[in-house]
Amino acid sequence: MKHNKSFLLIPVVAVVVVLASIATFYGGVYQPPNMPLPPLESVVQPIYQTRAFTDTPLVRKGLLVLDNAHWNSFEDEELSVFVDRVTARGFSVAFTGLSTGSREDELEEKLRLAQAYAVILPWRAFSDREVQIVKNFVNKGGRLLLVGDGARTHRLNGVSQAFGINFESDYLYNVKEHEVIFRNVYLKDFQADELTKGLQKVVFYAASSITSEGKSLIFSDEGTFSSMRERSGRFTAAVRAYEGRVVAISDVSFMIPPYNATYDNDQLIANIADFLTQGERDYRLEDFPFFLSEEVPVVALREELIPVAQAFKVAVGKTGRSVMMRSREDSLGDNVVIGLWADSPAVEYYLSSGGIAVRDTIRTPVSAELSKKGNALLYLYKTPGRKVLVMLGEDREGLEAMVSQLDSGEFRKSLVSPNLGIVFPGRGAARGKP
Repeated sequence: MKHNKSFLLIPVVAVVVVLASIATFYGGVYQPPNMPLPPLESVVQPIYQTRAFTDTPLVRKGLLVLDNAHWNSFEDEELSVFVDRVTARGFSVAFTGLSTGSREDELEEKLRLAQAYAVILPWRAFSDREVQIVKNFVNKGGRLLLVGDGARTHRLNGVSQAFGINFESDYLYNVKEHEVIFRNVYLKDFQADELTKGLQKVVFYAASSITSEGKSLIFSDEGTFSSMRERSGRFTAAVRAYEGRVVAISDVSFMIPPYNATYDNDQLIANIADFLTQGERDYRLEDFPFFLSEEVPVVALREELIPVAQAFKVAVGKTGRSVMMRSREDSLGDNVVIGLWADSPAVEYYLSSGGIAVRDTIRTPVSAELSKKGNALLYLYKTPGRKVLVMLGEDREGLEAMVSQLDSGEFRKSLVSPNLGIVFPGRGAARGKP
């Protein structure tokens, strides 16, 4: 058999080329210069300064709703310290994002009961209706916490700008004074406020800057830079706005273990928990039944209306409240009073406080003169520490229909003011004077 000699020459040529390249370009093995090592005592180790912290919470009952319906960029365990601070103050914590229905309906229903709402790093933007629901909640005295972060994507501005707050798309850093790395910014400049009580130094690990017409609470020093600006300056990292009901903070990492124990971070978390749990909600008729105490005395002004009171008991019992049938009102606590139009003198004190008069017709400050025939009235009387829900109607059947509307939420379509509803039980709309 004959062999092709040209194929035998290929590996020989390749070896020659490689050897020629080595001979031409090889500069030998790198030999590092002989440099003395620094003495060990001169090596500065990173210092994580922790401070002992003792929480002294003021305990009161309430609910914090924590948003988790917008693909929020946090893990549950990251907020463990924050949630513990809130529950230590007697509050329970409920998450959104658990309902199979619409986000808007779930949010609206949960905020009816809540005293506080926290929105942390939402990746999905709030809808226009959700923003309006949140704004309505804050307008009724609810507390709102907004938390961003310069290292995590979020879409907070869709809701924050409704309160005059803007989270900038930057991160803060300080190359001169920082904890371990330049993005761990020391913050030592505080505006006097309940949120900054007891603070001397905190560390934010991924702060961005915030602009707002509200009260700036926490500032960086003049040596701090923004990734969006060429000059250093004094940047805002936390604000309080909208008559003090909204707090915005531009870092979430300071809450996360173990960073919560650095300097006064734990104290700041406790202050935030105090802010969320010490507000005063203004409950309105639309928030039924959450303005009522957990034990609800119900007074039927006529024996024939006891079945109406029983139906009311079933409806309200779905929210965990217990209804107690009473023959007379509790003069110091909450009450529900059920009667016919002829019983209106028994509740005239409450009605007159709202400018309501029941005579031959129904007269209110906010509606046309209305016929009593076929209509029913819901009125929420409020004083500090006491609420009385008055239900008057033409007959037992009409009042039972009203209870059904209370149970379904349909009554909200008939509200003519925050605390007054004129309901035509047959169709849900009030009828004018014939």
